[in-house]
Amino acid sequence: MKRMIDSHMHLSKDGVDDSWSDEFRKHVSTTLGLMDQSGIELGIVAHGLPAETLDRAVTEHDSRFKGLLHVYGQNLAEGIEDIEQFGDNPNIIGIKIYPNSFVGSDYRSVIGPVIERIKSKPWIIQVHSSPVTDSDLGIPLQTALFAHEVELPVVMVHSGGPQFLQLSVWLKHGIPDNLYFDTSATQNVFANSTYAPHFKWLLDLVPEDRLLWGSDYPEFSFDDALMAFQSLGFSETDLSRIAWENPLRFLREHTRTSLPMET
Repeated sequence: MKRMIDSHMHLSKDGVDDSWSDEFRKHVSTTLGLMDQSGIELGIVAHGLPAETLDRAVTEHDSRFKGLLHVYGQNLAEGIEDIEQFGDNPNIIGIKIYPNSFVGSDYRSVIGPVIERIKSKPWIIQVHSSPVTDSDLGIPLQTALFAHEVELPVVMVHSGGPQFLQLSVWLKHGIPDNLYFDTSATQNVFANSTYAPHFKWLLDLVPEDRLLWGSDYPEFSFDDALMAFQSLGFSETDLSRIAWENPLRFLREHTRTSLPMET
C-alpha cells in the first residue's frame, strides 16, 4: 500500500464556513476520508483559514495535518501577530508568503520583520510562485534569490507555475541548497498538454531529494493530482520517493513535530 505526504493542500473551501463550526469539521472529516482513500497520511495545510481555525485543526488532528500561517503584504502586521500568538503550536511548522499581495510583488524588500521573528524557529517557508498579476512574472527568480538570503528552507510552491520555462533556464546555473519545489497545480495544468515534456524537464533539473508532491486540494482532487503527476512520466518508485521519502525527510530535518513512522 502506498503511503504519501501531501506537501501542499488547503482546508479552506468556497462555500464552507471557515470558523471552527460543525460545517467546517464535517468538511475536515470528508477530507480525511478522501486522504485515506488515496493513501495520504499527512498534509501540509496552507492559506485561506483564519489562524484560529488552523490552530484548532492542526491541534485536533495533529497526526494528519501540519499548518502554515499565511503572510500577506497588505496586512503584514496581522501576519506577525499570528506568528506571535500561534507560533508555539508544534503543529504550526512555518509560513506561506503570497508575493502578489505585496506592492509590485516585491516581498523581499519588506519581509525582514517576519523573517526576524521566525529565523530561529524550526520552520519552513512556502512561497506562492505562480503568477497572478503582471508584476508577478519575476516571482520564480525572486524566490530563488530569496532562498539565498535566508537560512530556513524555502519551498517554491507550484514550481514557477506558467513561468516554469523562465525558471528552468535559471536553474541550469545552480539551485540554492535550501530551495525545494512542489508539483502542486502546475502538474494538473500541463498534464496531457504540449508543455508536459517541458515541465517534466524542469522537474528533472531539481535535485531528486528536493522535489515534493502536492495536490493543491480542493482546487484539484487528490486522485486527479496523483494521475497528473504520474502522467508526466513518473514511476511508482518516483512517487514513493517524491510523495513520501522526500517530504518525510524534509519535515524531520527542518521541523520538530510528530510525524508518521517510516514503517
